[in-house]
Amino acid sequence: MTYVRKDNPPVFSIHGDADQTVPYEQGVALTKALMNAKVTAELYCLRGAKHGFSPERRDEIYSQVWPFLTKLGLMPE
Repeated sequence: MTYVRKDNPPVFSIHGDADQTVPYEQGVALTKALMNAKVTAELYCLRGAKHGFSPERRDEIYSQVWPFLTKLGLMPE
């Protein structure tokens, strides 16, 4: 939160809503702060996930990351 400013690069956050190490609400607060600073930011919630992501969830994660990068013009459509 200390370093949120309008010239931050785009941020795509992935956060489990059952994370007991870093509460999900912190991910929500960071994303809101970035958006309020006019930074392109998105938060993807992994339902039921704790801290860290299993290999089985990788496809789900990538299915969200690629469109974000495409929207920024960083991936071919």
